[in-house]
Amino acid sequence: MFHQLCDEKGATISIARIKDSKQIVGGYNPLSWNSNGSYMNTSESFLFYITDVGNLSSAKIGRVFRYHQNAIYGDSGYGPTFGNGHDLYAQNKSWSASNGNAYTNINIPSSFTIDEYEVFQVAKKSL
Repeated sequence: MFHQLCDEKGATISIARIKDSKQIVGGYNPLSWNSNGSYMNTSESFLFYITDVGNLSSAKIGRVFRYHQNAIYGDSGYGPTFGNGHDLYAQNKSWSASNGNAYTNINIPSSFTIDEYEVFQVAKKSL
């Protein structure tokens, strides 16, 4: 369903709430998603992890620091997927993280279930 709704739509931000917690995780993709099983090159994407939504100082941002050519992965078998070692990836409500491959390590849990996730299209505002 993710790729049917999000492929070729331009920049997006994916946001997920970890089940039975106050934790939020997600990532920004400045490119368009695709389903062709390929990596995409960007240094502009990032991951984020908020350990307590009631305390924004708990927020962490992970930027691409290596393997820019593999920063984003598009495949019909996955939801939003970031990084060559799948630093963050989704398969339905089961998400996983492999911290520190392409993105700086922000200690996202290695596997977790989400309550829900949303993907928002990011558009530049003309002045």
